[in-house]
Amino acid sequence: MLVAILVIFLVKKRKDSQLKKKQKEYEYLVTKSMRESLGQVKIAGFNGSEVSFDSATISPVSKVWGLNVVVFDYSFSAIDLDKEQVNHIREELKSKLEKFAREKDLMIDNGRCPLVVSDMWSREGKLNVEVAYLINEETLGYVHDLKRIDNNK
Repeated sequence: MLVAILVIFLVKKRKDSQLKKKQKEYEYLVTKSMRESLGQVKIAGFNGSEVSFDSATISPVSKVWGLNVVVFDYSFSAIDLDKEQVNHIREELKSKLEKFAREKDLMIDNGRCPLVVSDMWSREGKLNVEVAYLINEETLGYVHDLKRIDNNK
């Protein structure tokens, strides 16, 4: 009995370690896409090339939703935007992320972009951008659930 528990523990620990390693790889790719894409976004009152990633907080959503969810939250300080500006940035960023994915040959399923802005908001002088990398079912489910919540507001 004790041996079985130990084996189960070791298998789970190894699987979690592999998932964490994959998350780091995904975070690198998504952050690279965000740096390049957000830097190209320019709308009235916002210039993405002036946004500093050095002071940004990057948090994997997987800490809350589980290691298989490939979504990262980027929080940028000293950016105060209204709802209309946020919507314009979201649309521009969506376009730039798609361009990045095409250039890096990341497109999936009939030319769909795997990098999507799953959520974006500005509050209390911070711009938060969640970017999902649609690499697995868990991430697709997370994005689908967010859309359902937004539609019910």
